[in-house]
Amino acid sequence: MIKLMEERDFEIYETLNKKYGTIFTSLDWLKLFSPRVKLYGLYSKSKELVGGIIVYVEKSTV
Repeated sequence: MIKLMEERDFEIYETLNKKYGTIFTSLDWLKLFSPRVKLYGLYSKSKELVGGIIVYVEKSTV
């Protein structure tokens, strides 16, 4: 399942990012581009966070 990541999952995301990511996918870096950056979580069937997708929103059509 993919859904907008909730703040409660940020610590797990950071742990995954330290192991598999880069400085450019860290929460500290992404905060520099807030609120344009949306962080989506990839969740297993047991609702465990297993990854993330970063989306930069340039222009909203809504």
